[in-house]
Amino acid sequence: MIDIRDVRFAWPGSARDVLDIDSFSVGSGERVFLQGPSGSGKTTLLSLLGAVISPDHGTIHVNGVDITTLRGAVRDKFRVDEMGFIFQMFNLIPYLSPIQNVLLPCQFSADRNKAASSKRSITDEAIRLLSHLGLEGDIVRQRASELSVGQQQRVAAARALIGSPGLIIADEPTSALDADARVIFLQLLFEECKRTGASLLFVSHDQSLAHQFDHTVNLSVINRAGRAQDSSVVQAGGSA
Repeated sequence: MIDIRDVRFAWPGSARDVLDIDSFSVGSGERVFLQGPSGSGKTTLLSLLGAVISPDHGTIHVNGVDITTLRGAVRDKFRVDEMGFIFQMFNLIPYLSPIQNVLLPCQFSADRNKAASSKRSITDEAIRLLSHLGLEGDIVRQRASELSVGQQQRVAAARALIGSPGLIIADEPTSALDADARVIFLQLLFEECKRTGASLLFVSHDQSLAHQFDHTVNLSVINRAGRAQDSSVVQAGGSA
């Protein structure tokens, strides 16, 4: 589902690469836990995978498509068709209901709209996802701003999952939850990904969650730019 080869990226005006990755991959249906400390390049990598920015060198394939070659509306369509994102801050529209927030991707993707409504109405599919994630009754029609943090997180997950995109990318989605809530949320997320066959790239600094995934990748290990910077700091310290 993801195949990165020889990717390098530096922010404009910077003399150093933020990322220098020889290879990184996520197989179809795999659950991969990506860890790394602050400053290791996690957010930059997710921006590259989402085709929000482009690498200075190398290729990034998502579901067989080299997204580094896509431009403009074609890139935007591919992103919404093929990827579901769970953001750390959730990014819900506060004045919309949970159902309306979940349905948003389907307004921009004919593929996800069709998949979501293949067996039931699209609204019924949104309600099913919310129910499976623990949100039922009148709460699914309240304003998103009235929900608790945990409830908003589940709405964000349902929004990412609706229409069965092939890749789910979750960026620190459990950072505001207690231990019990994290376990429950992950179980529900895994069940939905398994149901649709989606691959899951889960980014977190919480290493206690790693054992629940198929593979764990430490970005500090695969990112040569980070290793080079660490080495230069050590050498400078040693010569002082």
